[in-house]
Amino acid sequence: MMSESRSHLLKIFLDLGDPILFSRCPMNTNLRSLSLAVGLVSVALYVICYLFLAVLPGPTIRFFSAILHEDMAVIHPFLNWSTFLTGLAFWFLGPALYVALVGWVLQLFEAR
Repeated sequence: MMSESRSHLLKIFLDLGDPILFSRCPMNTNLRSLSLAVGLVSVALYVICYLFLAVLPGPTIRFFSAILHEDMAVIHPFLNWSTFLTGLAFWFLGPALYVALVGWVLQLFEAR
């Protein structure tokens, strides 16, 4: 009896198209809101990173060298209003469009 219930649970988790799984965990996410939220969080992280690079360039470069396993000391940060605004636009639009694309593909699969 115990193995039968385990096999049923395993089947539910392995078969992502199982209606039982989706009826218990419906995903009614507004795609536009999700895209905007991801874009805004990405911009906030970009601003924090930019501020650290502007105020504490040495420790920031050493930190990113450690987490990226790359010698970032050879890179000289080029900080001005143009690079800041370009980065804001990129780090808002890039992730927001990525989430929108993933949502669109998800909707294509759900329509099938």
